[in-house]
This record gives sequence, C-alpha cells and structure tokens, in this order.
Amino acid sequence: SSMHITLREVIANPNSLSYFMEFLDRRDRSLLVQFWLTVESFKDPLESADSDSDAPDNAPFPTPGAQESSTSKEDITMIYELYFAAEKPHPALGAVSAKYSTAIRDFATSSPDGAVPNPAVLRKARRSVIRAQRQVEQAMEADFEEFERSELWFRVVEDVTTARGLVA
Repeated sequence: SSMHITLREVIANPNSLSYFMEFLDRRDRSLLVQFWLTVESFKDPLESADSDSDAPDNAPFPTPGAQESSTSKEDITMIYELYFAAEKPHPALGAVSAKYSTAIRDFATSSPDGAVPNPAVLRKARRSVIRAQRQVEQAMEADFEEFERSELWFRVVEDVTTARGLVA
C-alpha cells in the first residue's frame, strides 16, 4: 500500500529534500530544486497564490512601494546571475521557456543598479520569475515520478510518515 506523497511535501521536508536532491544530482538536475527554492524564498504570500493561478501575464498585481521595488530588483537580478547569466544556461533550465528567461534577463540587465524600476516592468519581471518557477516545478514532477521508483524513495516514505505523525 503506497501512501500518496506530493513533490511539495518532499521539498518542504529537509530530510526528504536531501534524498530528492541526491537523486536529481545523479542526473545533473539538482539545479531545478535550487532554482525553485530560491524563488520560493523571496515570494510573498500573494504571489504564492498567483503562481497557482492561470491569470494572464498582464493581469493586475499589487503595486509595490519603492522599498519593495529595490528588493525585488535585487532578487530578480540575483536569480538572473545565478541561473541565466551564463552564455549557455544549465541544460536542466531548458524547462524554462525563452519568453520568461528573456524577460528576466532583460529586466536584470536593463536598468542601472540604483534606479527604482518602473512598477509595470517590475511586475512583468516578477511574474516571469514566478511562471519560470512553475515550469521548473512541472519539470521536477516528471523527475519525481522516476524518483518514486528509485531506491531512495522508501527513505522518503519513512521521513514523511514520521513527519505526519503516522504509524506505517
């Protein structure tokens, strides 16, 4: 009897996450989880809800204040530098469509460091990051199916069972 464990549940549990990372590492795809976690770390709760929706790319979004704008610009620039600045981004990031990676690059490389970005441009860039994260999550789902058949899976089941406070 196999219990249903989701990708997000595994990512949220530090022990299981380490097994999933190990699995992805063997396939040279651990960058996917790193990217996903990086984006997750700076999203605000509103965006977490937004990333699950299918709102069009130009749907209205709360307008950030100047302080948030500079933080967001730093976040997006960091994501660009970590994941998309290389001439040839890591093959695992092929999961991210050119539309979003280009929007992230254009935003990160367009305005001078001190400048507060135009709110509409910032919104578009943030949304591109969130959508890129969703594409990466979909790519990880495919890996996750194979992970469930790997020898590391039973350890995940033990960890999650313990975390849920259930007796196997």
